[in-house]
Amino acid sequence: MSKGVKYTNQRWSTRSSFPSEVIKKNWDDKYVITDLTYNNGLWAVVMSKGTGYSNQFYRKDPEFPKDRIKDYWDKDYNITHVTYGDGVWVVVMSKKSSGSQPAQIWRTRTKFPSDEIRENWDKGYDITDLVYGNGVWVLVMTKGQGLTQSYRLRNYYPKDDIKEFWAKGYSVTDLSYGDGQWALVLSKGTGYNHQWWWTREKFPKTEIKDTWDDGGYITCLTQGNYKVKPTPKKTSSPRIDNDQDPQ
Repeated sequence: MSKGVKYTNQRWSTRSSFPSEVIKKNWDDKYVITDLTYNNGLWAVVMSKGTGYSNQFYRKDPEFPKDRIKDYWDKDYNITHVTYGDGVWVVVMSKKSSGSQPAQIWRTRTKFPSDEIRENWDKGYDITDLVYGNGVWVLVMTKGQGLTQSYRLRNYYPKDDIKEFWAKGYSVTDLSYGDGQWALVLSKGTGYNHQWWWTREKFPKTEIKDTWDDGGYITCLTQGNYKVKPTPKKTSSPRIDNDQDPQ
């Protein structure tokens, strides 16, 4: 959760089945989807006001909806969220209330897309979504976000990396779990001026309410296998650090 977000209001809901009726009701109330995730038999959707989006739709499909994305890119929509759960991909696409949509690319890869990230950073794109599902990583990158970014890939929850980059003025802009790894995206230039994070076995209702009361909003909601960084064993012989840091 973050402070300094442009949202003006926010709601969340959890359901055992896909929350189509909840989404429709909140669309009628002028909220749009800003996060959606699935874990342990439960869908969780976050919907917000003040996003700058005028229209929104989602596509739910067992196969990644490549053709549908192209159709809506042609209608001036952009991908604003991707998730996988309960055997389906869900791609959310949104249209800005004013101005043209920035250029956008997406890639699907069976291995973590480190080469694609670096290649498109060099072309002026920033990571706007990164998720794992059904054996593939999905990467979404968008031009013109004005961000400075880095990422870390860990086989344990990256709390030390978050702390390190907070101290450098970065914010968490994406966090996902897949293929036994946590993928953390950190960005400068978001406008966020404070962040919190929690890990909980149950949906963090109390933490959300308390942070809403303190002026924060949900900016990333994800699920994964929480593991702490292993403590190195003491040894008297020289040891090679085999930390495979992608940056």
